[in-house]
Amino acid sequence: MQNKKSVVLIILSALAILSLIYGVGTPTKKRQIASSKDIDIQEKAPFVKKEKIVPIARGAKRTNYVFWGRNPFVPKATAAARTSVPILNGIMWDEKNPKAIINDIIVQKGDKINGNTVIEIGQNRVILNDGTANFELTLR
Repeated sequence: MQNKKSVVLIILSALAILSLIYGVGTPTKKRQIASSKDIDIQEKAPFVKKEKIVPIARGAKRTNYVFWGRNPFVPKATAAARTSVPILNGIMWDEKNPKAIINDIIVQKGDKINGNTVIEIGQNRVILNDGTANFELTLR
């Protein structure tokens, strides 16, 4: 009984190996069709020379892109930001690191805004220098 099982197992494994070899070595249907067409063409006209097919270079394809104007993901500049007159919108007071909001932009000591340098930030005022003289902005 054990002997019969081992013989059947050996036969089945041999068949599996043979079918695997056949499957790997056999060309696909597309290759068979292509090779049969090449043989037919060569048999009918053996003197015809095969030409190499060269792809045609195409130009760039035009798109329907239309420029919208401004970037919708960037907020619009306010009228105060477009002018050269700085407007103090607020102060975030901290003794070590005070910050001010000028023309809706957060600045600290040493920053430049519209060509003006922030000299000092106080609790209710900011001193700016335009390159020639200091001037003061106060909260309303």
